[in-house]
Amino acid sequence: MSLMFSQVNAQISNVILFTENGERFTAILNGVRQNNEPETNIKITGLNAEFYKLKVIFESSALGEKNFNLAIELGRKVLM
Repeated sequence: MSLMFSQVNAQISNVILFTENGERFTAILNGVRQNNEPETNIKITGLNAEFYKLKVIFESSALGEKNFNLAIELGRKVLM
């Protein structure tokens, strides 16, 4: 997964999660599932905290799941 920033708003941030090779996944942010079906990219909007726990569960059991600590600069869009 990759990480990039772009300007959005002074108080709110967005996150775009994607896989470089098109693997489908489900994202769980601070214990809340963000998508019902596995997808290759997910946009999460309206984030107003600087730190989140992110779990990515890949559709392929061979890839398993990954846990991340996500730090966001408020007012930025994060591509990961």
